Order: sequence, then C-alpha cells, then structure tokens
Amino acid sequence: MAYQPEQWHDLFVAIAGSAATLAGLIFVAVSINLRQILKGAALPSLAARSLAVLIALVLMCTFALAPGQSRTTLGAEILVVGVVLFAGVTITTIRTMNPRQPPAEDDEDREFQRWWQISHIIIGLLCTTPMVVTGISLLASAGGGLYWALAEIVSGLIASVTYAWVLLVEILR
Repeated sequence: MAYQPEQWHDLFVAIAGSAATLAGLIFVAVSINLRQILKGAALPSLAARSLAVLIALVLMCTFALAPGQSRTTLGAEILVVGVVLFAGVTITTIRTMNPRQPPAEDDEDREFQRWWQISHIIIGLLCTTPMVVTGISLLASAGGGLYWALAEIVSGLIASVTYAWVLLVEILR
C-alpha cells in the first residue's frame, strides 16, 4: 500500500483541491493586507513560503494522480518538487534571520525575535523534509513510501493555515 499511489487516489484528490483552495485564500489575504505585509520584514517571505508549500502539495498530488506512471517516475517527480520546495523555504527563512529592522532593545523583544526565528526554521523543516523523504523512499522502494506524503500533507496544511491566519488576522492586531 505504501508504494501504490492508486490506493491513495481519494486522498490525493481531496488534498489537491484543499491545497488549491488554501492557496487562493493566501492570495486573498495578501491582496487585502498588502500594505501591512510589505511593512513587515518577514511577512512577504511568510506569504511566499505559504504559497510554495501549497503549490508543492498540489503538484505532488497531481503527479500521484497521473495514470500509468511507474513508482520510480513518481518518486523522481516528488523528489524534484521536494528539493525545490526545501531550497525555497530554506532560503526565504534564512533571509528573514537578518531582518531589515534594528535589533530589539530589551530582553523580552530579543527573546521573541529568537523564538520567531527558531519556530520558522522548525516549521520550514517540518513542512518540506517529508516530501523529499517521500521521493527518496519511492525511488528506493523502502522506508515508508507514501506514508511520508501523508506527513507532508499534514504538516504542510497546518503550516499554511497557521500562516494564513497570521496574514489575515494577526497582522491587523
């Protein structure tokens, strides 16, 4: 079952639609709050990461739904998307580690900045690494196969919904 994408058909259909809908929500959030997003040093990258994760989920599901592909081809496709996603999320996360804002003046603000940076590194790893592992596992026919895709789906959706909340609601506080 872990290496048979046809067994995962219904899940991939549902997630492709859900991820595309959430990507639309991120576009709306960015459109509504564009001025506030552009004022924050880390917020444009946050929006980009959110969209990247959701588009990667749509691509992964699309590849898995394509009929007649071999496991090896699917593994290679998912691996390429996963590596590009990992690189993009890592680069935009690192860029926010050196924000254009001056460093915080008091200990509480410095602690918050440190927590913000660490949490985004962790979230970035959690919502990109499982896709890379999925591709490798499918290519190797070992290590869990598409169950790693399930981890990618769950972590990617959680991260994207959290970021959508920040971009729609928290930014206005």
